[in-house]
Amino acid sequence: MNFGVGNRDLLILPGLSTVGIAGKGESLAGRYSALGKDHRVTVLDMPQPIPEDFTFETAARTAALAMESLGIARADVLGISMGGMIAQYLALCRPEMVRSMVLVSTVSGPDRILKENLDRWIRTAPNARRRELEKTMFALMHTQSHTERFSGLLFPENSPSGDYEKEFDRKRFVALCRLCLSCSVYERLSGIAVPALVIGGAGDRVMDPESFWLTAEGLGCELFIYPELGHALYDEAADFLQRVLSFFEGIDERSINGEHHQDKRP
Repeated sequence: MNFGVGNRDLLILPGLSTVGIAGKGESLAGRYSALGKDHRVTVLDMPQPIPEDFTFETAARTAALAMESLGIARADVLGISMGGMIAQYLALCRPEMVRSMVLVSTVSGPDRILKENLDRWIRTAPNARRRELEKTMFALMHTQSHTERFSGLLFPENSPSGDYEKEFDRKRFVALCRLCLSCSVYERLSGIAVPALVIGGAGDRVMDPESFWLTAEGLGCELFIYPELGHALYDEAADFLQRVLSFFEGIDERSINGEHHQDKRP
């Protein structure tokens, strides 16, 4: 899907979810509307279905081919969670197509906490009801206050579930969980010369927050941590989109001055 009227291209690679982005164009455009003022925004989804031999290298090549088909020669990249993993592989295999990248709530290889969560979802998803799985994931990803405020609205107890459940491709979800387990790019991070910003939440319970520091250290790039937020900081931080835009807008000056690394852990 595409939106925005800016002069530069921005590629958004979203994270793991129970369903793809099909039918969510209006919602996504609304959520990220601030990015469309300065960019032509393209949101890329994973293929449907997921091929059995699908790897992160394949995902990166698929993203590059999609960019070429849309006439995008070079873009700023916003990679969220699983999408951040793909962004790192894209910067490795097609660096000329990545002007800069912001990696949000992501890792360069699964840590213990992420492995435990992915393994649990792989075990339970085949027999899980979509609403219960999403409700559990929502609570894990957000702060308690945000969960208490919105969970009842998003996952009402007595709402119809027919088509809602049918949209949940369990096999695809499990395949993407297994894909996340295969991420292994730590030792190659020094080969990425793309200006980058890593953003994470100190309260992340999907993955170990220490992993954000390891990725930023490997890239030699700026790290910003929200001390009170968790994995879905992109839903809760009021300044998140402005922080992303400010980084993209400041790339030329940073590149000239060589000011890529700023550790902002609390």
